[in-house]
Amino acid sequence: MRFRSKTFLRYILSYSFVLFLPLLVLCLAFYSSLMERFTEEIADSNNRAITQVQKNFDSQMEQIIQLSYLIQNSSSLHPAKIGDDIMAAREAVTTLSTYKSITTLPEMILVYAEDGKHIFSNIGVLSPERFFEQQYRYSNHTLQDFYDTIAHEAGIVTWGCDSVMQFGGQSGEYITLFVAVQRGNISPKIRSVYMIPVKRLRSVIADVASEYGGHVYVFDHLGEMVMTDQNAFPEADTAKLKNLPVGEQKRMTIDHTAYFLTAAHSKSTGWQYVIAVPVAAVEAPLNRILLKMSLFMVITTLLGGIAVYFFAVRHYKPWQQLRMQALAYAPAAQGTELEQVSTVLRQLSLDSDSYRRRLESNRDTLVQSCLSHILRGDRDNATMLERARENGLDLMASPCWTVVAVSFPKKKGTAANVMRTALMSESFGCSDAILCENPPDSGFMALLFPHERTEGDWEQYLYPLQEHLQNVLQCQLAFGVSLPCEASSLEAAYLQSVAALNNKLILGSSFIAFFSDEADNSRSQSYYPLQELEALQWNLLQLDADATTNCIHGIMKNIGENGCSFPVARMICYDVINVTLHNLYSIADSDALRPADSMLERLAGFDTIQELVVLLEEVIQTACQSIRQMRTDKCDERVAHIRQYVETNCFDPNFSIYSVAEDFNLTPSNLSHYFKSQTGQSISDYVQALRRAEACRLLVETTESIQAIGEKIGMLNVSSFIRNFKQQTGLTPGQYRSLHTANEN
Repeated sequence: MRFRSKTFLRYILSYSFVLFLPLLVLCLAFYSSLMERFTEEIADSNNRAITQVQKNFDSQMEQIIQLSYLIQNSSSLHPAKIGDDIMAAREAVTTLSTYKSITTLPEMILVYAEDGKHIFSNIGVLSPERFFEQQYRYSNHTLQDFYDTIAHEAGIVTWGCDSVMQFGGQSGEYITLFVAVQRGNISPKIRSVYMIPVKRLRSVIADVASEYGGHVYVFDHLGEMVMTDQNAFPEADTAKLKNLPVGEQKRMTIDHTAYFLTAAHSKSTGWQYVIAVPVAAVEAPLNRILLKMSLFMVITTLLGGIAVYFFAVRHYKPWQQLRMQALAYAPAAQGTELEQVSTVLRQLSLDSDSYRRRLESNRDTLVQSCLSHILRGDRDNATMLERARENGLDLMASPCWTVVAVSFPKKKGTAANVMRTALMSESFGCSDAILCENPPDSGFMALLFPHERTEGDWEQYLYPLQEHLQNVLQCQLAFGVSLPCEASSLEAAYLQSVAALNNKLILGSSFIAFFSDEADNSRSQSYYPLQELEALQWNLLQLDADATTNCIHGIMKNIGENGCSFPVARMICYDVINVTLHNLYSIADSDALRPADSMLERLAGFDTIQELVVLLEEVIQTACQSIRQMRTDKCDERVAHIRQYVETNCFDPNFSIYSVAEDFNLTPSNLSHYFKSQTGQSISDYVQALRRAEACRLLVETTESIQAIGEKIGMLNVSSFIRNFKQQTGLTPGQYRSLHTANEN
């Protein structure tokens, strides 16, 4: 039931307000609290993660710094005291090996003094050249880098993650740490160097990275990246991670993925630690909660909507039903709803008896409904025949019926009234015929004749009736006649009459066709030019008259070569005619381009295939030429309008091809292609030519400045105007004015 009353809308709005407003406020408050809590949880989680990384690293680095104190304060490790003494060197190596056991983080511990000749390590004594050029080869660092780092002013210097090739062929990634804890108080100045395998440091942050699903980056105090837990971000994105504010959480998109970034700073080493946690992983719990809340809202809304509608209908339905019933009887009732109902009730009290009698006497409507169902076959045939008999039409009383399908182009109501009047006329002898106005096919009507006649008898009855109807309706009618049948087979008889029409149906023509089994089975013969008819249709749509006539010649040739029977050949010929006319009707812009009635009559009454081919060639050539000429005239008119628009507006500084395209309902690309295809010149060249001609006229006929002339033709930038003018004429505007002024003098 459709409710259009404002009263019903007020019911809906009031119930909705009471139900949904508290729910909406509750959901908004819950969502706000959830987002605030979630933001705090993210910040706390990331701070805990980065603090844990910092503590893990600082605890390891504190051991190394403490070890550096021991090394630099141990007299047995001072290179100046060791000198070239072999025993002192062995003692130094033994001492370093002992110190190595204090911490498991570095793989090798070195001691080197500025300008020293040897490196003392826990595995032996080597010269710096031998160590860097033979024992260990760094990918990104050289011996000179080693000397520069030893002399560096900072107490702690770090070489970031680097690949190192050892003398034995093994390779690995190392971080090299240079520490001079009390450099200013030690003489000679020495540094403790620690080669730390990257995999040992990564084990420190691997647990944190896997637990929080993020990446950990470590930068030294100089801003260089020391290491990361896995493949690093691109260099441009990695640079964004440096110098992040400590203790603050920042959101950043890196490589199309959003991350939460949190930083921490180590006071002992000066290193910066950054953890990047994917937003998607962090927000997953929140998304699940929001999904559940959304489902809850949807379900609540659906149930609430049903409840609102139920309560509104329950309170309003009785009154609305009464009002709708009243307005259905008297739609023109005025006033309020109560006044409308009162008016209708008074009118009903006066007209109820006469209205009931009219309904009971409207037998023809019921009879037409029964006939439609019988011909459609969508109801039980015996039931429909019995219902028709109850309403005064006994189809079983006649042992034989013939169905005639009538094709007409006029409106069904007008044609039905004219046909009913003609059947009731005694001059046609068809007063016992029954008219069905609504058979299965919307383009037809059906006549039921309760007796059997020969084809000659049918012509005696139908031709005068057809001629009379055509004169009154001013259109061509076609009749299809079925075989005689019983009342129980009227559906099959109607299909036969329609098949007879389809076997000889030329658009707009007039004829009477009789059904035969041979014609019905003709389409099942061996040859039917389906592909040729598709090619014929395509060529007609392209207005290719020559290709179309070639298709027709090919079809007619195949009819002769395949030895088709006469009914099959006739059916193919009529199909060719129908395909040709149907497609010409679809592409013709007016009735004047369609074949005349006289040509349709000649097509309908052709005697030989040769005559049909000649007629079709005449129709196709004439129609294609007329349609093509009309389309050409329309194109010329449209191009003229475009030229006029451009000439009127091209000197406006805001003029553009986009404005032209918008005014003519085209895209800029389509406008450019269309204008060039019709004129041979692009629209931009046409605009430039108009502006150039106007500029030349103003330069010769006026004394205005170059800038003023450029503005008048729509070019506000004087440099662009001078450059374009010189490209087109070979002269600057000033040279052009001087040359033509001199010629006039």
